[in-house]
Amino acid sequence: SHTILQPEGFDPVLCKVYYSGFIQYCTFDASIFCLIALTYERYYGIVHALHYNLNFTNTKLIIMIILIWSCCTLPNIDYLVLYYVNETGECMISESSPTYLKFSG
Repeated sequence: SHTILQPEGFDPVLCKVYYSGFIQYCTFDASIFCLIALTYERYYGIVHALHYNLNFTNTKLIIMIILIWSCCTLPNIDYLVLYYVNETGECMISESSPTYLKFSG
């Protein structure tokens, strides 16, 4: 059993979100996808300059950003299931979780 040391009265949300690496994985994935989207947007603006304003409106760009963050958040939700706070208040990894078994081999 893996235990993470933390201060007394530890918040279960902090255990799941911070120690699981959920935020790190989401921002890492979103960073890559945002760079890809930005590169495509710049490419389209140069190659298809006359059609750029028709195809890249503010609404479409906002939808693209929402899709990017959704696609980066949903696959990483299983990290939130992996960590829990036990009866003694320790942040622990659930070794019986399918997520743990998937990543540990």
